Amino acid sequence: MTNVLPNSEAERPKLKPGDIIVRMADVKIDNVRDLIKVMNKHQVGDKVNVELFRDNEKMLLETVLEKAPSTKIPKIQGKQ
Repeated sequence: MTNVLPNSEAERPKLKPGDIIVRMADVKIDNVRDLIKVMNKHQVGDKVNVELFRDNEKMLLETVLEKAPSTKIPKIQGKQ
């Protein structure tokens, strides 16, 4: 986890930058691609269990998935 948006569902169960997610919804997470695959199999509003390590301590949290905020990609000058 590299960033947690304020007032997001991720913040509510207190996911924090630096958390290492190792399992979500009973599926082993080895990389970001695994995490995205699991999230894409669920819908906004689904409750999922998240197993993570924080400061070398294993934790289990339940969270509700929500829609990711849209991000705008800045234009690079001279490129279209």
